[in-house]
Amino acid sequence: MKITAALSVLLAVMLAATAAFGQAQPPPPAVPQPEPAAAPPPAAPPPAPPAPAKKEAPKTLSVAFFQLEAQHVDPKTAAIVSDELLVLLSKMPGSNVMGSKEVDAMLGYEQKKQMSGCTDTSCMVAIGGALGVDKILMGSLGKLGESYILSLKLLDIRLGKVEQLYSKRLRGGKEEDFLDILPEACAAMFPASASIWVKTAPTPDKPPDQIQVVDLQRTPGAIKLPEKKPDEPTPAQAMAKKASEPPKAEPAPVTEVSKPVEPEKPEEPGKYSHDGQVLIALKGNGIVVPEMTSSVELHLGYSPSRWVEIGVGAIAAAAPGVAPRLTIFVYNPGGAVKPFIGLHAPIMVASEGIFVGVGGSLGIQWDFWKHMGLTAEVPVNYIVSAPDDFADPLIVMGTAGLQVRF
Repeated sequence: MKITAALSVLLAVMLAATAAFGQAQPPPPAVPQPEPAAAPPPAAPPPAPPAPAKKEAPKTLSVAFFQLEAQHVDPKTAAIVSDELLVLLSKMPGSNVMGSKEVDAMLGYEQKKQMSGCTDTSCMVAIGGALGVDKILMGSLGKLGESYILSLKLLDIRLGKVEQLYSKRLRGGKEEDFLDILPEACAAMFPASASIWVKTAPTPDKPPDQIQVVDLQRTPGAIKLPEKKPDEPTPAQAMAKKASEPPKAEPAPVTEVSKPVEPEKPEEPGKYSHDGQVLIALKGNGIVVPEMTSSVELHLGYSPSRWVEIGVGAIAAAAPGVAPRLTIFVYNPGGAVKPFIGLHAPIMVASEGIFVGVGGSLGIQWDFWKHMGLTAEVPVNYIVSAPDDFADPLIVMGTAGLQVRF
């Protein structure tokens, strides 16, 4: 117990001494604290990347195509070729091609009236400006002799001048051959797009030439020279011999004299050819011997050539009948005035009986038009068969008639 109390007293003394020592010491001086550094200003944000530039859309090429003009060809053919050409032009990328129908729909009445008489470049440029197009394509489809010709012209409206020209001739071809050259024509008018219509065949790669190097020192005999024959002269000797020879006289040129070709003489006025024509003639007959009387004859004939005419006539008289006839033109058969000889055999029927005769005539014919003429002749007929009381076998007449040929 005594030990515990002593320890308690000792602990209390120590605590009191410690408290007294703490009060006697002055407080330590205050140490100045450094001021906090100012915060750096915030960094500026990085600049925004520039916006990508907008790509401008490629400009569309506008073309006005006028229907091809028909020159000595069927207009329907020119229209068909124009339609086919318009189809090929519409395949050009980045373009707007309008045909004649679209052009007519855009133009007004006055502009159409102006275009009807428009032939020169300045006039077409003015129409292209009214349409608002970049170019005008126009041309023609024609025929000259046995050749067909396709012509095209491309006008630049902005520059006001002709940009491209194209012409193709087809010798002895057909109208349908134009369809085969249209791709070539399109490529010529628009070279930048030529690959659309004309396909160029690829050129095969040519292998490099094989070069062989020969070392003449290491490879003797690599090059063999031709052996000289014993009797063969050297090149110098051959040239000297040729120079010493006299020049050979060349034969004089033969000039061929061609005979002039005489032009065909045109058919002279007043000459007519009746080959293959049919004629109808109305004749009036007057009997001179044995007595004056009259009759009318309607004659139908055919001319197999200009020299001969065959036919038959119907006689209307007191004794009607028929008369087969052969006419021969003895001179100037194709002329306007020509003499002739006629052979005929009249057969007539009367109350007394039947009369049969043979005869001939001399006459002249005047064609005052190719299809019409006048005749005058003197027929002489001999009656070979008649009733017993017929006393005059010889009959002489005078005849005049009008012919119509077709």
